[in-house]
Amino acid sequence: MTLYSPADDSPQAFRQGLRALGHIEGQNIAIEWRSAEGKYGQLPALAADLVRLKVDVIVANVTRATLAAKQVTATIPIVMMVAADPVGGGLVPNLARPGGNITGLSILLPDISAKRLQLLTEAVPRVSRVAVLWSPGTPVGLLGFEHTNAVSAGLEPRRRRALAWQSAAVAAAVGGALAAAGAIYFLAGPRGWRCSRRLHRRSCSSCWR
Repeated sequence: MTLYSPADDSPQAFRQGLRALGHIEGQNIAIEWRSAEGKYGQLPALAADLVRLKVDVIVANVTRATLAAKQVTATIPIVMMVAADPVGGGLVPNLARPGGNITGLSILLPDISAKRLQLLTEAVPRVSRVAVLWSPGTPVGLLGFEHTNAVSAGLEPRRRRALAWQSAAVAAAVGGALAAAGAIYFLAGPRGWRCSRRLHRRSCSSCWR
């Protein structure tokens, strides 16, 4: 179950991984692709459809897809391809023993937010403004932004005063934020990942809606 098209990079990488393990789609494994086409509201219905089909396992490529699957089945195994904070997001009780029917990968966002910000301020110590690019309509975007703000409060006073956190979450703000910023702190999310290759050309406005 994917937020975007099965032809995107993430599903293609999934196919390649399966092939490397000897699982060839259409030969010895069947994949029931369900795409929300960028519309989060469709994920619950897609998850319910997969449960009706009695699939052997559900693979979800974003946190909201994993949550949607969790809400409709407690027996079919669910694999989260990536999750910002599985514990904080209510997917599993803890990482060591997730229990239930969910397993998978996490980017450990709460832990890496502090390290990323530390590396940025050390690499560019004279920065006067940081543009924070995030996707407000997603759990990973909101969680990342909250942790970034929390971490910034722990910087030494000189650096804390130098940082002006600004949201460039809407298309009209992207160009101005990038032009005025001395550095960019990019909080990846489903929409952001799709824009990252074009970010340097400032042409990602269509993804930030």
